[in-house]
Amino acid sequence: MHALLVALLLMFGSPARADDAELKLCGCSGRVVSMMQCIGSGSASNSTRFLINLTASLNKFTSIWIIVGECSKIRGKIMEKSPVTYFYTANSQFAYLGHQEFIRLARASGRSVIHKPFRLMKCLESIGYHPLEERTSALLEYQFGRSPHRWAEYRSVLMPAEIPSSHDDGAELSDLVLISAVQEGIDVDYLSSVFMHNHWINNVSLNDEKSVREILQAQGLNANNLLRLAKTKKALTVYEENTKEAINLPVFGSPTYAVDGDMFYGQDNLILVARALEEPFK
Repeated sequence: MHALLVALLLMFGSPARADDAELKLCGCSGRVVSMMQCIGSGSASNSTRFLINLTASLNKFTSIWIIVGECSKIRGKIMEKSPVTYFYTANSQFAYLGHQEFIRLARASGRSVIHKPFRLMKCLESIGYHPLEERTSALLEYQFGRSPHRWAEYRSVLMPAEIPSSHDDGAELSDLVLISAVQEGIDVDYLSSVFMHNHWINNVSLNDEKSVREILQAQGLNANNLLRLAKTKKALTVYEENTKEAINLPVFGSPTYAVDGDMFYGQDNLILVARALEEPFK
C-alpha cells in the first residue's frame, strides 16, 4: 500500500532550491533529485513519476514548495535518477557544439554523465555508413559548413571558419586519457570540454602526446600519470568495450546520448534529450 508523501520545504531568500533536500517522512527517505521532479518507488507496476504540483508565493522573500509524491512505508525510498550515457570522440565537431548544453541539461536534471569515448570510424564502418567521398559536394557543404556555423551562432559557441588542420590526426590519445581520467575520479565533464575547445579553437592535435600533455598540465593535472594510464591495457580494453557497445546499439555517430535506454543521435536533438531527462517518451 502506497502512502501520499507531502513535503513542505520552507525557504528564505531567492532563488529557492529543493534539489538537495532530504526526505525522511512516514518511514521513507531519499533525495529530491530535481526541484521539478522526483521518482516514487514501490512495485515495478506501480512506480510513478510525479511533479511539484503547487508553489505558493507568500511574498518576494519567502516561498513554500509543496512536493506531492508517492512513497511506500515498506519499501521506503525515493529513487535517484539514472545517469545519462554519452558516446563521443574528443575531436567531434558536433559533440563540441552541443557539449556545454548537454552537460548543463544533465546537471540541471540531477543526473550524472557516463562518458564513453569510442572509436567512431570503426563503429561507422560496422553499420555501413556512406563515406564522405560518396556524398555530394552540396550535402558536405551543408553538413560541415553552413549547419555547424548556424549551430555555433545559436549556442554561442566559437567555431573556426575552416576545419582544423590537425583534425585528421584523430583523437585516440585524448579519448584514452579521458577514459583514464574517469577512472581517476577527475571531472571529465570539464576535461572533455577543454580538449574539444583546444582542438576546434586552437587547432591542437588531440592525438599528439606533447600537445595533450600541455593541455593536462595547463589544468593542473598529473599529465605523466594520465598519459601512462592511457597507454595501459585497462584503458584500451574500456575503449574497445565502449566501441563494441556503440556498435551493438547501434550508434550512428558522435555525439549520441542515451537517457533511460532511449537513444538520441546528434546535438540537434538536445531539445528531445531535455524532455527525456524530465519525462520519458512513450
